[in-house]
Amino acid sequence: MIERPDPNLRQARRRRERQLFFSYSSLFAIGLLVGIFGAIWFAWRVFPLDPLVGSPAVFQPAYQQDYLYMVSESLSQTGDWEAAQSRLALLEDDALPQTVVLELERYLREGRSAEDVRHMARLAQSLGAEGAALDLFAPTVAPGQQTAVADLAGTPTPTLIIAAGGNAQTAEQSALPTATPTLLPTPTPIPAEDEVATETIDDGLANGQLPFQLVRQDEVCVTEGPAEIEVFVQDAAGVGLAGEEILVSWEEGSDRFVTGLKREVDAGFADFTMSAGVSYSAELVSGSPRVSGLTLGSCEGGELGWQLVFQANNVGN
Repeated sequence: MIERPDPNLRQARRRRERQLFFSYSSLFAIGLLVGIFGAIWFAWRVFPLDPLVGSPAVFQPAYQQDYLYMVSESLSQTGDWEAAQSRLALLEDDALPQTVVLELERYLREGRSAEDVRHMARLAQSLGAEGAALDLFAPTVAPGQQTAVADLAGTPTPTLIIAAGGNAQTAEQSALPTATPTLLPTPTPIPAEDEVATETIDDGLANGQLPFQLVRQDEVCVTEGPAEIEVFVQDAAGVGLAGEEILVSWEEGSDRFVTGLKREVDAGFADFTMSAGVSYSAELVSGSPRVSGLTLGSCEGGELGWQLVFQANNVGN
């Protein structure tokens, strides 16, 4: 006769197994919660997060440039200088005004839009920065004065500052040239490389229709540093003019730059580095003869570059 197990014993064993399972599950859940809260407490109290992590002060240079761009755009939209100061303080840059001026000059070299240039210039001006580029693109508004400044998207024009009371200053005292780094005419085709560099004079210049004429064109032997196309732009009296745009073009491209960024040389000075085997042409965007066939040469102990002097045509003045 086969002895059958007692059903009561079987049920009792199952109850004990269920109780043990729930006991272990409860202990695991409690331990998990304790671990989570313990980790949070350690993170907040024992090993708090370094507040500098993620700050603009530790950004890579390219991201800091993007940050300055966003601050300048925000300031132009809201006019909230206090908010801009708070954001700029996060950069922890002791030479911040100079940094912003360098960023403005980079915008000019890269041909950024007139709006971007104007906003970055305003930010530099608000920081009390100084520099040739700032003088050109961010006129200072003195207390009690209103400044009528031409939009940068237009042709370079002088602007008079009107003092409170309606008395206009002289043009020599208050003319502030404004210029656009973007709106330029389409370059004309470049002549063959074997063409001799020469001044291009047409009937328009003879009739006084072009604002500037080419008065000098010299080859310059450079023994230190790269050979360049050096451009001097002068008024009718021979005084250097800042803010004049120059267009240099060649078979595969073109570049543009403005006078006045190297005032230690001359207010009307600007330069362009040449490459071997390339024929360049140069002209003033505001109107001048086009000088073609500018090529890199060689001289004793160095390289031959070019020096061009454009002077305002005073016909009709």
